[in-house]
Amino acid sequence: MEGDHMHRTLRTWFLKRLDLLLHEEQRRFPPHELGRFRVLVGAAALNLALALLNMFGPEAPAHGTLFRAAGILFSAAYLSTLILVRRGAPFRIPALLLCSALSVGIVFAIHLLGNPQAPTHAVIMLAPALAVYLLGARTGLVFTGVMALNTLFLYPWAQAGFRFDRPLFENEQSEMMSFFAAVTLFSGWGLSWLHSASRAEAFAALRASESRLAEMHRSLLEVSRQAGKAEMAIGVLHNMGNVLNSITVSMGLVAERSQALRLSGVARVAELLDAHAGELGTFLTEDPRGQQIPTYLRQLSRELAQEQETLVAEVHTLGRGIEDVRAMVSVQQEHARPIGLVEEVLVPQLIDDALRLMSASFERSGIHVRTEYSQVPAVEVDRYKLLQILTNLLTNAQQALEESARPDKGITVRVEHAPEGRLHVEVADNGVGIAPEHLPRVFTQGFTTRQAGHGFGLHLSSLTAQELGGSLTCESSGKEQGATFILELPLEAQGARESRA
Repeated sequence: MEGDHMHRTLRTWFLKRLDLLLHEEQRRFPPHELGRFRVLVGAAALNLALALLNMFGPEAPAHGTLFRAAGILFSAAYLSTLILVRRGAPFRIPALLLCSALSVGIVFAIHLLGNPQAPTHAVIMLAPALAVYLLGARTGLVFTGVMALNTLFLYPWAQAGFRFDRPLFENEQSEMMSFFAAVTLFSGWGLSWLHSASRAEAFAALRASESRLAEMHRSLLEVSRQAGKAEMAIGVLHNMGNVLNSITVSMGLVAERSQALRLSGVARVAELLDAHAGELGTFLTEDPRGQQIPTYLRQLSRELAQEQETLVAEVHTLGRGIEDVRAMVSVQQEHARPIGLVEEVLVPQLIDDALRLMSASFERSGIHVRTEYSQVPAVEVDRYKLLQILTNLLTNAQQALEESARPDKGITVRVEHAPEGRLHVEVADNGVGIAPEHLPRVFTQGFTTRQAGHGFGLHLSSLTAQELGGSLTCESSGKEQGATFILELPLEAQGARESRA
């Protein structure tokens, strides 16, 4: 274990040093692209160090002026490779420069040494293998051909003084070694090509899988979003249904009380008064029927006053119900805007809108809502998406309270500043709470502890918060301890921050 840890530490240290030679944008490339850049700068740096060592090392005086001049030229090529990469040049340009300098350098060193076995040295495999990895099989074949041509013809011809009347090889053994060296070069190219082709197929399959996975994720996100919209609509309709039910009850009571009014007796009194209009005083004082009329009218007046009070109260209830429905429709119309439209939104005002949508439902459930708003600026956000999150959180808090047996059901909504230019919104309830083992799964799609739930609301809210550049978290001390959902949002939209940066 200790050896593995040391290996990982050294590997990380080495890769970080290589990354210092890369352009900042190149460091963010996918792993396979980043790996090619690391090999490129690593090979260039290593060959630059070797060239400088040969130029200024202890063996340098024995090499002569030509070797020094070549060393300067190759060092400049390797250094130029590093500079091109650091400045963000297209990958192929520094890769071609490196492979060309390396190939020419190997050929030059072979001819300078003059050893008959030099063309068959293992170092001749380096340039073709590196070219295949960095530049692809076709370009790598060109470099392989150059090295094979030098092994089979150019170097033997140079050893023969560039004369065609002399044999290219001193003996059959040298000829066979050169031949097998060339075969090995092309075999190495073939193996490198097979490896590169396999890697290309693997990456193509990986990209296809990632594409399918991304498409599935988009589809799943859309399904979750539609389910969340449906849940929000169901919540609004549920609240509106409660209000309409109250309106229906009030209308029935008004109709019943109106029909029960004792108006027929008033009509009979009017008929008696009309019949005795000429002797009204005698009728009211001497006739037994007339003597009962004042008492009847006093009693009727008291009853009508009571009925009026009852009917006025019911009419006020009807008016409040109609106003609640109008407010719900108004809020829905106000926030029914195209998704993706970013605008400045006052979050406390938006929370008040969400609370108005659910006020009737909260009242019937006996839930008291308290708001604590700090002075905060407007945020740049998609109004509809934020309203959807807030409504889901309030609905979740209401459901937790309805499952609780405590009489003092309450929801507290707080809005305040958060560090690093963010806004902090809390929705806390004193309901049934969340068990510790369930807390990590609260935002998982499909997770719910309610029989009638489907686990879309909080999952969608979490995804939507991430889309807005924020986060949604949950805290709870356990069962029957309530829960607090914390929404953090940037004050500026993500696009505005990136453009300003």
